[in-house]
Amino acid sequence: FLSSLLDKENYSNHGFYSGLPSSTPAVQGELYYGVPTAVPAFGFRDHLTGHLVRMFANDIAAEVENDLSKGRPGLLTDGSSYCNIYGGGAKDVHFCATSFGWSEFLNTANPFKIFLVMLLNSWMFIRVLGLMALEVFLATFGFFRGIFSGKRFWQELIMIPARVVVVVLLRSLVTIGTCYDSARGQPIIHLNLLGYDEQAHRRGPGSRFAHWALRGIDREIKRIWYSAHHGAGREYDIWIFSDHGQEETRPYEFDSGELIQHVVAKMVDGSCEDTNEPIQQVTKRLPTRANWMGIGWLVSVLFGEQDHDIQTRSRLVQTVTSGPVGFVYLLDQKAKGLRDDFALRLAEEANVPMTIVVDPDQHSPQAKVFTSRGQFVLPRDAEDVFGAEHPFLQDISDDMIRMASHKNAGDIVLIGWKRTKESTSFVLQNGAHAGPGSQETHGFALLPSDTFLPKNSRPYLRPNDLRLAAIGFLDRDSEGRLVRKTGREPDAPIRVMTYNVHACVGMDGQLSPDRIARV
Repeated sequence: FLSSLLDKENYSNHGFYSGLPSSTPAVQGELYYGVPTAVPAFGFRDHLTGHLVRMFANDIAAEVENDLSKGRPGLLTDGSSYCNIYGGGAKDVHFCATSFGWSEFLNTANPFKIFLVMLLNSWMFIRVLGLMALEVFLATFGFFRGIFSGKRFWQELIMIPARVVVVVLLRSLVTIGTCYDSARGQPIIHLNLLGYDEQAHRRGPGSRFAHWALRGIDREIKRIWYSAHHGAGREYDIWIFSDHGQEETRPYEFDSGELIQHVVAKMVDGSCEDTNEPIQQVTKRLPTRANWMGIGWLVSVLFGEQDHDIQTRSRLVQTVTSGPVGFVYLLDQKAKGLRDDFALRLAEEANVPMTIVVDPDQHSPQAKVFTSRGQFVLPRDAEDVFGAEHPFLQDISDDMIRMASHKNAGDIVLIGWKRTKESTSFVLQNGAHAGPGSQETHGFALLPSDTFLPKNSRPYLRPNDLRLAAIGFLDRDSEGRLVRKTGREPDAPIRVMTYNVHACVGMDGQLSPDRIARV
């Protein structure tokens, strides 16, 4: 269906750069509020409380959005938000991290509401049941296939309910809600269609297992398209974009034989062994504000993010990982004094592809980069670090400095991306994103060809460009930040043609002066 939009509906495909980290919470922070690098990664250590937090936790996501929204109206004001991290200022927020807790879960599971939805969508309900049954069969087959190929038992087992709940049920509920909202004329609706990303984390972005989910996503977009264009509520433009990509990765522990948390703790503890108290290494799941009393643990299991909880703690250091990005928090002054030495040793001795440190007292922001190839400084050595062929070299260096300088980033930033080899993930994933790789930062934006986009020198879009274009489309921009296309030079000849508008009724029988004006 997306291909047909390019062939028949005058759509254009634009390159899209996610920014850093190449992760949905950061992309949506820039898309909704114009703030790049809203968070340093999906999981990090809260600099105020010292707790490990993840963006699935509704109190953490709400706290981040509250900071983003100070003095800034959200892009989704008066609209709807489905299955996103933030609400974006929407008045109707469903299945988003900022709102999703037991109250919404129980409200959604209300028997009367379920019966009403079944009654009004009987055919879709039958279809969803059939797809769920099919997905259970495929997931069970995939479970045994994964076990026989050497995958981990519990990871494969949890994929069965994850595929059914995330890939079929939740995505179908989002589609039903979006169709209703388009029929009643919501001014703006943003929805996140799940499936591919979650499965690509487990089996890799190029796997048939993950690509199967793309077929379902394509079908849901088709249903939303026809619902939005045939509803009586409002004339809609449908914009489709992928906010980030994925890199093929190999888990760090497969090559090193131990978790990165263990490696870092042993290195730091060994260098600071003359401290007064003995250091005890423990591996445990830290209690967070998204603990078992909330619904965050259930969501994290279904989305395959439970590895964020694995921690190795000593009194001197804490390491938090999110895919190919990790943060080392040095908790002792002596350890902090050895920061650059640790960063160098991790790159040279511990097979970490790249480590980054930032000096906060510098007048102009710079970052020191340590790799097995040597030491570099950003932004001066951006080509040496990321490669001249990197498609987003114009932005990637500044965004990396911004990410490493974030108030919740670690003293040392660990990067698993490699220029010439398969990248490393610091959690148990075969596909990952968050780092600076050319694939994980690369999405797409499928837009109508006459969409007015902000003028810039880049050959690609980033989230704030979509935000400005949407603000202009909604007639919310009073500062003239968008450059409107004039269509011709002032002294160029013009051609006059006539066009029979047929009372502004299209071939589909819909009355729409807006569509005729667009032609």
